[in-house]
Amino acid sequence: LLHVGFRVMRCNPIFSEPSMKADKHKLMRYFHPDDKFAIASAYGPISYPPMPVLAFKTPELDALSADLVAFGSVLGADPNRIILKKVVLTGQPYKIHKKQAVVRFMFHDEHDIRWFQPVELF
Repeated sequence: LLHVGFRVMRCNPIFSEPSMKADKHKLMRYFHPDDKFAIASAYGPISYPPMPVLAFKTPELDALSADLVAFGSVLGADPNRIILKKVVLTGQPYKIHKKQAVVRFMFHDEHDIRWFQPVELF
């Protein structure tokens, strides 16, 4: 439950690490209250900075009591923000050339092959 200024939104935000120097941000699977900072991204009405934000956790959907989890302010609406999720692919090297390699047993489904085909690997 997010209170953004005078608006109240029920949503599940995506958390990412703040980095001012990079244009790509690493996805955080969970919000850890022990961490100093995290950025929550969610779809909603455009709000302009420095509007205050309060994040509450409700035990049930229709519960009247809620626990304050986080507070902060709006950074701004950036449609070009990229949040990256780290995925580890494993397999067995089959043939190794100078700059290319053939890896076996990396994908087990044709859907996975089409999904990862345009992704850059490094």
